[in-house]
Amino acid sequence: MYCTFLSGLFATLMHRSEATSGQLAAARMAAFIVVGSIPAGLIGFLFKSEIEALFSTDNLAMVLVFLFITGLIMFLTRYMQAGAKELSQGKSFAIGLAQAFAILPGISRSGSTIGLGILLGLKREEAARFSFLLSLPVIFWRNP
Repeated sequence: MYCTFLSGLFATLMHRSEATSGQLAAARMAAFIVVGSIPAGLIGFLFKSEIEALFSTDNLAMVLVFLFITGLIMFLTRYMQAGAKELSQGKSFAIGLAQAFAILPGISRSGSTIGLGILLGLKREEAARFSFLLSLPVIFWRNP
């Protein structure tokens, strides 16, 4: 999967006029993944000790509040109309912020990213696909 994105990205950068529509789409998605990964990377790097402290305390009330927020996000998406908007750099950054917010205990990463994507007007399938793809850099960075 990464090979498709990377080959599309390089083909587009090197020979944009000769790139196929599939390569252009792959390059565009790779750019969205990079943009969407910036918030989690920055927050994880800048607030590493504070985030680790959240997991070392036994603050069940905080986890309960965050679980409630996750449930609220999921509840709100249930009543959204099917979206028709396309993914953009701004939307990918916003979804990346949702992923960064999911660093907190009790916040579902997939629930928050898919939910925000739907709330931003993406089709459910596109929101789920982007959420999955956006998780890959974080997973591979954390588990080399």
